Amino acid sequence: MNVMKRHHLEDPPPKRRCFQPSTDNTSRDETPLMDSETEEDSMPPQKCDVGTQCPDPVDHNYCSHKSKKDAGTQTDHTPSLSAYDLDDKVSKFYTGLAIDSFWKLLYTIMAFLPLPKISKLAVHDQLLLVLMRLRLGLMFTDLSIRFGISRTTACDIWTMWRPVLANFMRDKVIAWLPRDTLKRIRPQSFIEHYPNATCVIDCTEIFVQRPKNLKKRAQTYSNYKHHNTYRVLYCIAPNGYVMFVSKLFGGRASDTFITKNCGVVGHLIPGDQILADRGFTIKDALPPGVSLAIPAFTRGCKQLSEHEVTRTRCLANVRIHVERAIRRLKCFKILSNVIPGSLKHVDDILSVCAGLCNLQPALIKGTSGDDEDVEMDEFREMHKEEGDEYLWDIGEDQG
Repeated sequence: MNVMKRHHLEDPPPKRRCFQPSTDNTSRDETPLMDSETEEDSMPPQKCDVGTQCPDPVDHNYCSHKSKKDAGTQTDHTPSLSAYDLDDKVSKFYTGLAIDSFWKLLYTIMAFLPLPKISKLAVHDQLLLVLMRLRLGLMFTDLSIRFGISRTTACDIWTMWRPVLANFMRDKVIAWLPRDTLKRIRPQSFIEHYPNATCVIDCTEIFVQRPKNLKKRAQTYSNYKHHNTYRVLYCIAPNGYVMFVSKLFGGRASDTFITKNCGVVGHLIPGDQILADRGFTIKDALPPGVSLAIPAFTRGCKQLSEHEVTRTRCLANVRIHVERAIRRLKCFKILSNVIPGSLKHVDDILSVCAGLCNLQPALIKGTSGDDEDVEMDEFREMHKEEGDEYLWDIGEDQG
């Protein structure tokens, strides 16, 4: 018994069988199969169509090399937005001017004033940039992206063009029309009730950011608007042509104070008549022979007479045109938005916007002589002696 146990203990453990893959290509049923080499050799080679063939991805090196343009097609600067791409509708949206008026303005300015080259951006695109800032109130960062330039370059273009446009508008566009011209362009509504009317005046307010300086804050606060504002006197001819724009006054200044101190009285001569609102009590400040037409006062009387009601109604019908002119001015977003305290030279901006309004179609259509619009014709007539007629003709030929 002990011997059997000892013999059992001395027996080595059984060996485990390991599966070894077969080295031959035969299956259990001894059915031979074709090897891979024979199968590949027996199949015809597969080829892609010429239209679908592509090179090996290893050969794609276009990601590691910058694309280059042919030297014949390279330009100094190609902005994404250019004045050459504008039609009449888009030009009115971006600048407030028809495309013909835009080119006329550019050629006239270039003929009068030499413009220094401060950017690779073309001159016509520089003017477009400035007018877009005025019309749409765009910031310099936005303009730099639209024209493909840096923000600093956009600021430099604005700084250079602003005084140029302001001086041009004050000297050549915003001007007091001669009396014979005023008589010829006077609309029928003025002839019937106010045949001697020279101008229509009114004041408008422009919202401004509250100044940090306490004195300026008090001077610009408007009790009427309950906001800090600038006030400006706006004077138009009977046909809507802007003849005078005052400098900016604080919001607390009254209509009478602004009229007496802005310089508009110096343009009046005996025989003229001014149409104004009820707040313009300036009769004592007018030169001798100049009349003032304002609505009748209702304070101190229970009821207006029939004559006063009729006169007030007729005055309101013609004085409404100055409100329309101011509304056209406020279409320039840089003036209708709240002006930030960092924006300087607002007087220049106001003059440029008012001058651009004169280059738009006539505010009141139809005159005493005929029914044609008085727009560029009056501008040409006004500066015919100075030789400006030739400059505008150049713009027509080249625009």
